[in-house]
Amino acid sequence: MWNFAYHNNYNDFDHPLFKGKYFPYEDFSNKTYTQLIEHFTNYKGEIEFKNIFLKHISEKGNIKKWVDIEDEYYYLLKKSFQNKNGKYKIVDLNKDFEVIKTLLSDYLLRVEKLTLKDNEARRKTMSYKRRFGYKIFSPIQWKDFSEKALNDEVDRIFNQYLKYIESENQAVQENKLSQNLIDLFQKLGKNANKNDFTHLLLSGSAPNHFDLIPENTLFLNFNYTHTDSLYGQPNEFKNAHSDSLSKTSFIHIHGSISAYDENPIIFGFGDELDDDYMAIEKLNDNEYLENIKYIKYSETDNYKKLLEYVNSGYYQVYIMGHSCGIS
Repeated sequence: MWNFAYHNNYNDFDHPLFKGKYFPYEDFSNKTYTQLIEHFTNYKGEIEFKNIFLKHISEKGNIKKWVDIEDEYYYLLKKSFQNKNGKYKIVDLNKDFEVIKTLLSDYLLRVEKLTLKDNEARRKTMSYKRRFGYKIFSPIQWKDFSEKALNDEVDRIFNQYLKYIESENQAVQENKLSQNLIDLFQKLGKNANKNDFTHLLLSGSAPNHFDLIPENTLFLNFNYTHTDSLYGQPNEFKNAHSDSLSKTSFIHIHGSISAYDENPIIFGFGDELDDDYMAIEKLNDNEYLENIKYIKYSETDNYKKLLEYVNSGYYQVYIMGHSCGIS
C-alpha cells in the first residue's frame, strides 16, 4: 500500500524513498503499486526509486507476508554473491533493507497504539484470552509425550506409592504428597503395579488424581509485538483439581518493537540448510551475514535461554497462530 504526503497538482516531488515528476493530484492511500504505476503512465508522470529493494518487492505481485519479503532479500543477497561485480552490491542491498526494517517497526508501533484505543479490539482480546488461556494453562496430556517420558513419570509416581505403602506418615512428609494422590494410593491399596499408573496417567480422569499443571510455561514469541499478552496469566485459569500455578516466562526470539526491551528486531533470512548458505558463510564477509537470523541470535541471550529451557526437562509444544514459514 502507498501513502504520499505530496498531493499538489502536477508537482514534482521528492520523498526519502523515491522521487518523480508530474505527480497528478489523487489520494494514493491504500492503492497498490500496480495502480500507482498505471496512474503515472496515464498522466505521463515519472517515478524513480531511491530504495531499489523497495522497488523490487513492490514489483512482486505475490508478496503477502513478511516472510515473503525476507525471501526476496535472501534471493537478492544470493544474486549479489553470485555476481559480486553486479550493479546491486551487498552494501547497497543491506542499506536499503535496513530502511525497510525501520519502516516495518514504525508501522507495527502505529498499529499497536491504534489497537490499544480500539474498544472492539480489546473485546476480541478478552475472547482470545479465554480461548487460548484455557488451552495453554490446562493440565499436561501425557499421551502427547514420548514413551520414555511417560515411563519416567510412571517410575517417579510408583516410587512415591511404594514409600507411601511402606510408611504412610514418612512418605507424606518427605514427598509432600497432594491429598488427591494420597486418596488415589489409598483407593489402589497395596497391590497396584506400574501398569495401573500408566493407565491412569493416559486416562481422561488423570487430572483428578495427579498434579498435571506444568511447573513452567515459556512463551516463545516470534512476533515483534507483545501478542503473548493475549494468552492471559495462570491465575486466570486456575485448575479445579490443583493448587499449583505454572510460572510463566517470555522470550521474544526475533526481538521486540519496544525500546524498553533493548531487544532489537531480527528481520532477515534463516535457512541455514540452503545450498548457497554454506558458501556464503565461508566468505567470512560480515556484509553477507548482516541479516542472517542465526547470526543475529548471538547478539542477545534469547537463544541461550531457549536452549536452557528445552534441556531442563520434558516439555510439550503448542503452536499458536504461527505459519512456521520455511520451518
